[in-house]
Amino acid sequence: MLRFGYQSILTFEIYVIFVQMIKQFFQSEFIRNTLKLLTGTALSSAIGLLTLPIITRLYTAEDFGNYQLFYSIVIVLGGVACLKYELAIVLPKKDDDVNYLAFISLGTLGLFSMLTALVFYLFQDFILGFLNAEILADYVPLIGIGVFAVGLYQFGTNILLRNKRFNDISKNKILMTGGNQGGALLLGYFAPSFIWLVVSFVFGNLLAASIVFYRKLISFKDLDMDRVKELLVIHKKFPLLNTPNIFINTTSLQLPVFMISKYFSADILGLFNLASRVSMIPMGLMGTSISQVYYQTASQAYNETGDLLGIYYRTLRKLAVLGLAPFLLMLIFAPYFVDLIFGEDWADTGEYMQIMSFYVYFQFLYSPLSRTFIILNRQEIGFYISIGAMAIRLLSMYMFRDSITEMLIALSVSASGIYIFYNLVTYHYILREKSKKLHTG
Repeated sequence: MLRFGYQSILTFEIYVIFVQMIKQFFQSEFIRNTLKLLTGTALSSAIGLLTLPIITRLYTAEDFGNYQLFYSIVIVLGGVACLKYELAIVLPKKDDDVNYLAFISLGTLGLFSMLTALVFYLFQDFILGFLNAEILADYVPLIGIGVFAVGLYQFGTNILLRNKRFNDISKNKILMTGGNQGGALLLGYFAPSFIWLVVSFVFGNLLAASIVFYRKLISFKDLDMDRVKELLVIHKKFPLLNTPNIFINTTSLQLPVFMISKYFSADILGLFNLASRVSMIPMGLMGTSISQVYYQTASQAYNETGDLLGIYYRTLRKLAVLGLAPFLLMLIFAPYFVDLIFGEDWADTGEYMQIMSFYVYFQFLYSPLSRTFIILNRQEIGFYISIGAMAIRLLSMYMFRDSITEMLIALSVSASGIYIFYNLVTYHYILREKSKKLHTG
């Protein structure tokens, strides 16, 4: 009887502890904000998953391949169109500086987009010939518009992050995916062509970015141009170091597209496009949300305490656990569900996904934490690593270009090693910064 009573009390205490742990888990601001973003990302991913099987039956693999060329060019250039001043919007201790940084970001975005359009117009034969993207020659004006749309979306996301408008960021994702996929379905139903995939992508980004202006979160009244000049100098590392760093890193990520386009057909590039999109859905579902919350929370923590080690370690541990299930599912079952969901014409996509699963997992472990160097104001470290990473990817894919399978295996192995190295270096510099603070404090 006493034994039974003791066991009952022990069980009840374990239950109480468990309930308290769950309660504390959901009371965490980091967790709450992540869940808000996760909701929007989940809905946008659901839209993508539900519509993609229909889109793959409207468009050919060649359409997907040609669209991927446009997408890769625009993502590489659009990712740096604000000269990365949009990232600085999250950092200031003074709220007044946000409007100034927004003004700087939009100004550089407009100038960069116009310059991009002009350069492609004047040198389109050379640029598109080098990229083996001559099919885009008739649509050069859309490249400048696409760069502007991508840059504007990134600008808007950082404005929302600064204001902790995580619900609006969720709506942004739904709007972008809905505009993108909805446009592709509607236009593809009447006259399927890769250009409608391009138009839908641009429309989705512009639609999502509009929420910032609808919310009236920024104002350019009574701006002091002297303060604008001061902030340009204070945050000079963003255009000088972070912009080339992001450019090289994004180019490195899109390098497989350019290499496959160079050595293989548009059909194979289209199959790779689908493999990449589907592979990134489960990782993007969690990784993007965690990345945005981590950047805002880590920036705030560093401003207040100067210590990032705790939040870095906890985030990395969460990422390792969360990414394991999608990685194993992709590795084991990809060929089966691709053939079933997307049709026999896309069967090779499953094999590509299996090969890519390793580097997608390690990319998931690092990407949400990649802005740590920005918070530490050590962007140059990420820049140096990015140069080496791009060289390794390029060399590995070039050496194993005899078949698409060999090229993807070389990519997966080299990229996995790169992301592991990235995390080790990031951890080292966080420890170094903490040690410096302890000695000076």
